[in-house]
Amino acid sequence: MTLSNLIDHAMSVPQVVQAPRLWTRGHAVKVKASVLEGALATLRDRGHGWSGGRGTVP
Repeated sequence: MTLSNLIDHAMSVPQVVQAPRLWTRGHAVKVKASVLEGALATLRDRGHGWSGGRGTVP
């Protein structure tokens, strides 16, 4: 759960828990399966790869 979502975006606890997430470490990006395909397409178009719930793109 992210306090920022609760405070800054006035989300409820269920909304925060269900919100799509991604994590970064260096150049690697990990995403949850709930991240929308359009967001992943934008990452791919900008030359980024990812791993996680929607497969891996180097």
